[in-house]
Amino acid sequence: MLSSPSFPPPPAPVRSYRGQTWGAVGAGVLCLVLAVVCLVTVLQRTTAVPLDVTVPTPASASQLRTGHCLKALPPDGTVGSVVVVPCSTGHRAEVIAQVWLGDEPDDARPSSTSMASTVESACAQVPVVHVPADARYVAWLPSDGSWDAGDRRALCLVTAATLVGSARG
Repeated sequence: MLSSPSFPPPPAPVRSYRGQTWGAVGAGVLCLVLAVVCLVTVLQRTTAVPLDVTVPTPASASQLRTGHCLKALPPDGTVGSVVVVPCSTGHRAEVIAQVWLGDEPDDARPSSTSMASTVESACAQVPVVHVPADARYVAWLPSDGSWDAGDRRALCLVTAATLVGSARG
């Protein structure tokens, strides 16, 4: 009978963690880049546009302040982006006031009818001096999404076919 020689078991394979380490580093860098992009995007959407713009400047509704003049108004509904222009040039609308609709982040959102009534009566109180006969007031209310994100500010605008200069004098 032949006996087979006995050999020691093969050595366990050496594990290299180099690939896993580079994968973790890559994932970490990707997360950091995404966080920076998100932060920049949020800051761009919430940082007010300067009042003294010299060139047409795109802005979201959350960036607008009293005194901003808008090249055109978006269609009725949710306001996405508008273009702020120097008030000395022809424009369609001007933000003439801001109305605060609540102080607490967890305040329940009032009905659109209630908010519109509050904002429209506040808008009507704002003195305007340089407006054509076709001027009218427009109220922009916080959307459900912006209210949930803490936005409690409505905007009063005066609008006409053409405005030149500031409606507030």
